[in-house]
Amino acid sequence: MTQPFVIGFNSCQGVAIRDAVLSRLFPMNVNGVDIKSSRIVPIQTVQPDQLPALGVYIVSENSVMDGNVSIPQFVVRLELMIALTVMASDPVFIDGALDDFAGNVYNILLTDPTFLDMFEYVENVKRGFAFKKEGESYIAEIGVTFAVSYRSRYEPLAPNSLTMVDIKIAETDGTPIPEERIILTGA
Repeated sequence: MTQPFVIGFNSCQGVAIRDAVLSRLFPMNVNGVDIKSSRIVPIQTVQPDQLPALGVYIVSENSVMDGNVSIPQFVVRLELMIALTVMASDPVFIDGALDDFAGNVYNILLTDPTFLDMFEYVENVKRGFAFKKEGESYIAEIGVTFAVSYRSRYEPLAPNSLTMVDIKIAETDGTPIPEERIILTGA
C-alpha cells in the first residue's frame, strides 16, 4: 500500500475501491457480448434487454480499532460482491460464460498493481452461482466476493501544535530562578 492510512471517513475509501472495480470490469464482454448495464446497488429485477448485467456492491464494511491510540485508527474489512447476470436458452452457454467471467475478474483485479495499492491485502475471494428458469430462458448469476482490508485514521480537524513551553527551575536549595520561556519556531 502506498499510503499507510486512509485519512478521514473510511466509507469513502470503500466507495473508491468499489468504483475502481466497476471501472475495470464494465468494458468486459461475455462470450463476445458486451455487458449492457451496470449497477452499484443490488436490484432484484433486471429486464432481459439489460442483460448481461454487471453489479458491484459493498456487502459490508467493518472497522475495528487498531490498538490503544490517542488518534482513532481502524483496520477496515471491506466485502464487495461482483455479480454478473446473464440470460440464454442453453445452460451450457451460461455455465461456460460465468466461469470465464469469474476467471477474468480474478485476472483483471489481482494482477493490477494500481488497484492492489488501494488496500493492504486481499483476505479472501469466493464465488457462488444461482440458476433459475423463467419461461423458455435460463437466467443465471455468478457472484464473486472479494474481502479486502485497509486502515483508516481520523486526524483531529484542528491539531493542537506545541508552540511554547514554560519552564520553572529551582536551585537545589529551593531558591527559585526567574521563569524561562522557550518559543518553538517552525511549529
